[in-house]
Amino acid sequence: MNKKIKKLNAFTLAEVLITLGVIGVVAAVTMPTLIKNYQKKQTVVQLKKAYSELSQAISAAQKDFGMFEDWNFANFPTATDRNLYFYENFLKPNLKIVKYCAPSSGDCWADDSYTLTGTKYTTLNNSVQGNDSFVTASGYSVFFWLHGSGTGGWFFVDLNGKKKPNVLGKDIFTFMLNNSKRPYKMKYGISTNGSYYIDNELNRYVTLSREEMRLGSFSGAAGCCAKDCAVNKGQGLHCAALIMFDGWEIKDDYPW
Repeated sequence: MNKKIKKLNAFTLAEVLITLGVIGVVAAVTMPTLIKNYQKKQTVVQLKKAYSELSQAISAAQKDFGMFEDWNFANFPTATDRNLYFYENFLKPNLKIVKYCAPSSGDCWADDSYTLTGTKYTTLNNSVQGNDSFVTASGYSVFFWLHGSGTGGWFFVDLNGKKKPNVLGKDIFTFMLNNSKRPYKMKYGISTNGSYYIDNELNRYVTLSREEMRLGSFSGAAGCCAKDCAVNKGQGLHCAALIMFDGWEIKDDYPW
C-alpha cells in the first residue's frame, strides 16, 4: 500500500527571527513619531478646552457685572484684595475649581517654570502677593494676576497641573484678559498673548503676521514661539497664539 507523505509548509525559526527583527526596527523608527504626534494632538485638545472654559467664564460674568469693557479693578487697596474679589465673584461661580492658592504656592502651581531654552521663567513666582493660582476639575492649573490700572490681567495655564515639563510652549500657555480703555479697537475678553501689538503712532492694535508671532520680530515684543528668537527670556510666550493662528494645530516648524 502506497503511503502519501504530506509536506507541511511552515516558517523556519530563522525566518521568524528575521521577521520579528524587521518589525522591531520599523517600530523603533516609527513609534517616537507616533508618540510625538499623539502628544501634540492631546496638547491642542487640552489647550482648546482651557481656552474655551476661561472664555465662557468671563462671558458668563457679564450677566452679573455688565459688559466686559466696563470692568475696572483699580479701586482696591492691595493686589491681594483685587485678585480675591475677582476670583470669588468672576471666576469661582463660573468654573469648576478644586483648589485655590492665594498667593500662588506649590499646592496649585509648580515652583519652577522654564522657557523653551531652559531658562527659569521667574515671572511665575509663587508666594508673591497678587500672584494667585487655582486648579480646575479639568486638570489644568491657572496662575493669574490683574493689572493695578484695572485694565486687564494675565492667565498662565499649565495643561497638566504641576507635572513636568512646566515649560512655556510645551505645557504652559499664556492668555491675556483685555478690557483696555484706550480709544482704539481690540478684542475684549480672553485673547492669546502675542496675537497683536499696540501701535501708539497709528493709535490702534495691529494683528501680527505668523512670522512676527513666532519670532517676536516686532517693536516691544516680550515673547515669541521659537528657541532662537531674540526676545530674552520670552521663548514660548506666544505659542498659544501660534497654535490658534494655525487653526488649532501644531505645525512642523513648532518648537516641540
